Amino acid sequence: MGSSSPNSGGPMPPTACGPLLELSTPAPPGPFDPRVSENPAMSRTICLGNGRSVTFSLSLLSLPPQPSYDSMNIPTLVRHWESYPLPLNPHHTEDIGLQFWPMVYHKTVHWASSFQNTWNRWKFLVMAWKSYSTEDLFWEHFSTDKGRMGYDAIQTQMLKDRQILNEMHAAAAREEFPDLNHPAFQGRKQGIPYTMSKTEAIAKAYRKLKKIIEVEERS
Repeated sequence: MGSSSPNSGGPMPPTACGPLLELSTPAPPGPFDPRVSENPAMSRTICLGNGRSVTFSLSLLSLPPQPSYDSMNIPTLVRHWESYPLPLNPHHTEDIGLQFWPMVYHKTVHWASSFQNTWNRWKFLVMAWKSYSTEDLFWEHFSTDKGRMGYDAIQTQMLKDRQILNEMHAAAAREEFPDLNHPAFQGRKQGIPYTMSKTEAIAKAYRKLKKIIEVEERS
């Protein structure tokens, strides 16, 4: 599917370059928002993978753009997940894919819970797209007799798919480890040991134990 192919390689998972908040030279003068930082020299550095990092001023940080995606432009969303011209302030724009935006806006007033929910929806849609080798296979699954599903219907189907997968892997775990007595299924809460009981937790632990790579780990 060209540059937006589900199998196309993307940037390495985001990691902080040292402390998430650090002092450095501020960006060029611009609008100052005291709600973000009272120190105009406060900046943030994030790693985007492949040895590339970006440093920017928190005190001058602009509001995030509000791109809109639907089932008609999923390939665009996938491209933007990896590459997006993000205006950090009126004088500073960097190529920072959507996947890194939580690191950019971490603990700032710009990252409202409503926007976090929107970002989560983008993430899961990209995950679903990348889990198929071709666009035709993706739409073969996310279609009905009336045609291709819309954005919300795809999200609903993805939740159903994940539930089925969790039930399958949890059942496999219980069959292989009837008492779930393997350390992978043990945990501690307030210092008290316990055995996992929730299907989702058991399934996730089983996938980790069996090194079954999940879509989100590849995206």
